[in-house]
Amino acid sequence: MKILLVASSSPMLEALKMIAAHLGTEATVIAAVHEDAIATLLVEEPTHVIYDLDEEQMTDPRFTFWKSFRQNLPANTRIVLCGFDRLSRVPEDDRSRYLQLPIRIEEFRRALLG
Repeated sequence: MKILLVASSSPMLEALKMIAAHLGTEATVIAAVHEDAIATLLVEEPTHVIYDLDEEQMTDPRFTFWKSFRQNLPANTRIVLCGFDRLSRVPEDDRSRYLQLPIRIEEFRRALLG
């Protein structure tokens, strides 16, 4: 299993690394900030993605990075979106993949691994 962590900032990326370390799985973990995420995705070909969906991506109609990133994902890639915003603010087609932080590690593991 290869997990790609994508976050908008270094502190959030570090938090996602801590979550990934406690998932209890044997996985290669790759981390990228949003600006480097598409290139990292294409080079690393992860099987799972944990993506920090921040407020700007949910509220600014000009912000299309998440849409571009999602279009480059292979169909069989498992995606977990996470953030501190309420579910009602998440785009409707992404709500089934979204976890509002903070969350118990068991729930995160279940969402990521199925």
